[in-house]
Amino acid sequence: MKWIGQNVWDYISRFRNDVYLDSPTAGGSDPDKFLGIDSNGKIIYRTGDQLVSDIGALTAETGDISAVTAGTGLSGGGSSGAVTLNIEAAQPTITSLGTLTGLTLDGDKNVTPGDGSMIHLDTSIITDNNTSASGTAAEYNHVSFEGPTLAATNASVTTTDAAVLNVGRISAGTNQTVTNSWSVYASGPIFASGLTNNNNYTQLGGDMTLYDATNSGDPTISLGSSATERLEIKAQYESGAQGLDVVKFITHTAGSSSDDARYAFQVDETFILGILDAGIRIKASGELEIGSGNAILSDSGGTTTLSNIDAIDATTESTIESAIDTLSNLTTVGTIGTGVWQGTAIETAYIDAEQTNITAIGTIATGTWQGTAIASAYTKHLFQYHFRGYVVGLSSGNWQFAEDFTDPQYPFQLNSDYGNTVIANGSLSDVSDWFRSSGYVMTRAVTSKKLTGWASVGGTTNNISIAIVKVTPTRNSTAAITPAVVCTTTFAGLNQNDKVEDFEVTTETAIAAGDIIMPFVISPYDGSAKTTYFNMTLEVEG
Repeated sequence: MKWIGQNVWDYISRFRNDVYLDSPTAGGSDPDKFLGIDSNGKIIYRTGDQLVSDIGALTAETGDISAVTAGTGLSGGGSSGAVTLNIEAAQPTITSLGTLTGLTLDGDKNVTPGDGSMIHLDTSIITDNNTSASGTAAEYNHVSFEGPTLAATNASVTTTDAAVLNVGRISAGTNQTVTNSWSVYASGPIFASGLTNNNNYTQLGGDMTLYDATNSGDPTISLGSSATERLEIKAQYESGAQGLDVVKFITHTAGSSSDDARYAFQVDETFILGILDAGIRIKASGELEIGSGNAILSDSGGTTTLSNIDAIDATTESTIESAIDTLSNLTTVGTIGTGVWQGTAIETAYIDAEQTNITAIGTIATGTWQGTAIASAYTKHLFQYHFRGYVVGLSSGNWQFAEDFTDPQYPFQLNSDYGNTVIANGSLSDVSDWFRSSGYVMTRAVTSKKLTGWASVGGTTNNISIAIVKVTPTRNSTAAITPAVVCTTTFAGLNQNDKVEDFEVTTETAIAAGDIIMPFVISPYDGSAKTTYFNMTLEVEG
């Protein structure tokens, strides 16, 4: 059949030879023709450019792949068939990487020791483009590394200094303020089994603590150039335990010169005290004190003075006496208070028959006075001062003293509140109150000896406290005065006023002429007012 018309052909057709299309719809002027079917099912041909445009994944210049060549860091490739590319284990020439979400470095490596043998990071400007203007970034960490194991192919290799990381300090760049620049920053405590620092050490704050919680641990600090040239400070434990036994300051030296490794203590950069081979040395014109201002040894211009020695032991006394016994040039003796004369009889020329210049004498145990009567100014007498009254228990629990003499209950009722439970902590603020109270004025200086008395109270909940105080007035003054305690006593009541309790207090308190003595009482309080009654006598000597 030469021609097929507009008929639909429902059968399968096979062509043994070439098939020609007389007039297919042209796709363009490109001589390369590719058959296609348009949207109406019609056979058309398309040029190469049109086909690339239709596909959208190639360019007109792309041709057939003729070979695959392995580049830097790759191996394999080929020019036909299936091609394989392998990533080499070593990548010595990679100069940049894109963004990495994670990176792990592992594996052994043979290296030439030097700076940054595993990783070397050149300095760079790191720009914070996230923190707002005038804001503060809480933290910045540059790099984190795990420590490697350093090995060597050849035997007996020694590396003088080996570090996991050697870093410089952070520098502030554009628009950046760095508050603290650290080479290494740790957000938490650092534990080191051994720490060596070959440069200066500075600690800006906090405490330095060195604990060794092991039996006989004996933690030690050493300062010096070597084990044989150093100062050793050791906290020595009890044997086989952790209790502190002794703190030792030990100097070590191989020097043979006198006083090598000595101690020198300076105050305000001035030598004060030295510890040498022979003992302790104090600076010239210095002093040795016990307490504050109690110089025992003091030097001035080479003259050393012994002072403030209140007593000597028997051995020292015996040594001094032996030294005195051997003196051959003793010309003067001061007052001899006691002792027995065992020398040659004293000539009468050296004895004052009248003895007009005796100014002191010891205790006369026996004998009869046969001279002129001794004036009362040179004898001692006992005086008694009587106090009696009552106190109604008050919830304040403070000391009470007598009403002033304008009150109908004067002088027996003690109802003036001192305002304190401790006499030394309070004061008599109103002169008119205490001056008009029940007190005695001392006509001469005396010494208190004894307070004797009886008391009764209706309750036992609290104790009775009784005191005699002295007040030293100040002429022409309204200032408050704190009384001084002459004597005081505290005891329990017997729970009813029909029973009395006795008390006696010995005392040795000096009372000056013009001082006023008066009673103070704290009466018990158990929720109801309990009245304390007292009758007592203060005895003084003068």
